[in-house]
Amino acid sequence: MKKNETTPVTVGVLREELGTLRKEFKGDLGNVRIELKTELKDEIGSVRSELKEEIKLQEVKFEKFVKVQGKSFERQLNAIDGHFQHQNELMAESIMSIHDKIDALTEMVGKNTEDIEIIKLNMELIRGDLKTKVDREEFRALEKRVFFLERKAAKK
Repeated sequence: MKKNETTPVTVGVLREELGTLRKEFKGDLGNVRIELKTELKDEIGSVRSELKEEIKLQEVKFEKFVKVQGKSFERQLNAIDGHFQHQNELMAESIMSIHDKIDALTEMVGKNTEDIEIIKLNMELIRGDLKTKVDREEFRALEKRVFFLERKAAKK
């Protein structure tokens, strides 16, 4: 055949070749799908194992972090507890001092009460004495009466 010559092709032959190509393409496409599925499964398995390793690594890091933070938290808690204990001791000392002052004041009130009772008794005695005593004006008036009575008696 010459270069310019073309072979006559019928529609039936073209359809047959097209059918054959479709079958080959479908077969190739199926094989590609199978290969892709296999590659994806392998890749997914690889990623899963990498993720598992990373998760284990992160768990170890997290556990170390928790231990360090736990120790730090415990130190802070101990410091707060020490401060709280110190404040409680100061409060207890203050309360004891207040109790001592209250006891001293109670004793003073008791002593003052006894002194007031003594003063009351003394006042009663003084009142009694004052009732029997004569006022100065009354005394002068009595002196005058006695003087006049004595004079009258001397004249008689």
